Amino acid sequence: MEEITANHVHQFLPSPDVVRAVTRWFTSRGFDVGETVGISFPLTGPHSLFQDTFHLPAGELPQEALSLDALPPDIARHIDTATFTPPPEFGPGNP
Repeated sequence: MEEITANHVHQFLPSPDVVRAVTRWFTSRGFDVGETVGISFPLTGPHSLFQDTFHLPAGELPQEALSLDALPPDIARHIDTATFTPPPEFGPGNP
């Protein structure tokens, strides 16, 4: 995939219809979906919801990108990558 830069990110922006469809699907599953900014949007929900939706094994959430195979094809085709924000490198336990 071509590297996305500020100079041409506008070429990759999803249509409002795609944003509505994907947002509606995740909301219907129980996720809180944040505002779409550029080419991404945040999802929040309980650990179990991510496990159920993305068919993750029990235990810790993965640090690598999530597989989109568990999502319906009409939703997955609009998503390139789903990842978790890594924890900050500062604060308790991270001097």
